[in-house]
Amino acid sequence: MQAPLDNIPCIYFSHSREGSIVDVNSSLCENIGYAREELVGQKLELIFTLATRIFQQTHFYPLLRMQGHAEEIYITLQHKDGSEIPILMNAKLIEADAVYCFAGIPVTKRKKFEEEIIAAKKAAEKALHENTALKTTKEELQKHAEELDKQNLLAKQQNLELRQFNHLTTHSLQEPVRKLMIFSGMLSDADDESMIRLFAQKMRKSAEELNDKVKGLNQFIRLTSGKWDFSDIDLEELLNNVRFQIESENPGISIQIKNEPLPIIEANGEQMHFMLKELLTNAVKFRKPDDIVDVKIEATTLLLNKFRQLAGKYKYTEFLKLQIRDNGLGFNDEYQKQAFDLFRKLHPDSRRGIGLSLCKKIVENHAGTISIESKEGHGASIIILLPVKQTSII
Repeated sequence: MQAPLDNIPCIYFSHSREGSIVDVNSSLCENIGYAREELVGQKLELIFTLATRIFQQTHFYPLLRMQGHAEEIYITLQHKDGSEIPILMNAKLIEADAVYCFAGIPVTKRKKFEEEIIAAKKAAEKALHENTALKTTKEELQKHAEELDKQNLLAKQQNLELRQFNHLTTHSLQEPVRKLMIFSGMLSDADDESMIRLFAQKMRKSAEELNDKVKGLNQFIRLTSGKWDFSDIDLEELLNNVRFQIESENPGISIQIKNEPLPIIEANGEQMHFMLKELLTNAVKFRKPDDIVDVKIEATTLLLNKFRQLAGKYKYTEFLKLQIRDNGLGFNDEYQKQAFDLFRKLHPDSRRGIGLSLCKKIVENHAGTISIESKEGHGASIIILLPVKQTSII
């Protein structure tokens, strides 16, 4: 298996039409306790539970044959020790190679939490009938509801990331690898010195592209899986430090920031610094043809419902709304919904196209939201909502 596919942070495997496993990645092997050589060439029955095999024949495969793909399918894989691993899968039939490809993530924590919620609900119903500990039960149920809302939001975010990883493995990472293979073949056949240099340059460019994407993906994975501490952060002071750093790195560029007083919020300083630097760097990079960058920042506090997934549930907490506007080139507003996708380039001069994806992940790590509004030639406006206190969310 190619190294980028082997190291992606999700389960991946493929099999032939006859049901023989063709390829697996390290994540699958680690999750189900097998070595790669124990799986390749074996029948799927080795890793599919009985329930999954039945579902496979009655629903999953008919859907794949009819549509060519399937998304957000819940199945269980069988560990080498006999235990079951719940997985949320995306699948695609590659007709040209007669191969079924699967990518997914384990969802063991979600299943455990749903079981705890069911148990809590039963306990609450019993307390209601007995008319005892009613207040305590309601409080506990509220806490479980808040956690369920959080977990549902996390599952939604993971599903979106899973679809992006799936696209990444089948397109974004494959393209520079394909170019490397093509140019290496041409290089081996070339006998003219100028052509050898040309193909070598093209190979280097493709290798740099692949390296950039792997580095960006590593940053994204670090933000996804890391443990982060929160403390009181002075956004005003942080903004001034970031502006000074960017101006030092870009001699001759002046960033004019007009901002309302920014409050102190509970956040992770490293992530906030990265986010502000990324957003201001974009304003510099995609400025109009002059050396002055105008940025306007509006800051307001709002009371918002912390429940974002469960209908009919309400608990209000204080959020900071930051609106960051620049006077740059902007981009076509039809790309606004895709602006935060992994490796989505909104300008030809974008290098990796992952900066806004990392900003979105940082905001999500703080239980907030981020959106963008832009029109070509009229700058861009970033709207960020962050809880003032993380303790009010967690």
